Amino acid sequence: MNLPTSFDAEMQVVGAIVVDPSMFVPVSEVVAAEDFSFKSCRAVFDAVAELSKAGRDVDLPSVRRQLAGDQSGVERLIEAAGAVGFPRHAVSHAETVRDLAGLRRVAVVGQDLVNLATTEGTTFPDALETAERGVFGLTRN
Repeated sequence: MNLPTSFDAEMQVVGAIVVDPSMFVPVSEVVAAEDFSFKSCRAVFDAVAELSKAGRDVDLPSVRRQLAGDQSGVERLIEAAGAVGFPRHAVSHAETVRDLAGLRRVAVVGQDLVNLATTEGTTFPDALETAERGVFGLTRN
């Protein structure tokens, strides 16, 4: 199953919050670390979040130090910082990241329901209860 992702949107978000740290707060109101499908983009987002939470400067060297030991994160950081177009578009890109994460969650719930419905011995009431819990869980997120 191909789950929906956008490498470009994720790169624009993490690049923007490094290049213009003032974008972190509005971006973090839209997207969370678990919304990133690419581990290295998630690592950069987490590093910026940790620095921001600690009240420390967010810039390329600081984030790089925060990522120490995560070579793929460091590589992604450098690539994203150089690839960001307009940092002020970060919220729009974050909305894309969030929406695609939601679609991935829907796909997982759907696949789980298909697996449950095709498992011998599953009753309709049990499947319906699981479906309701899965959909309710999506609406809370």
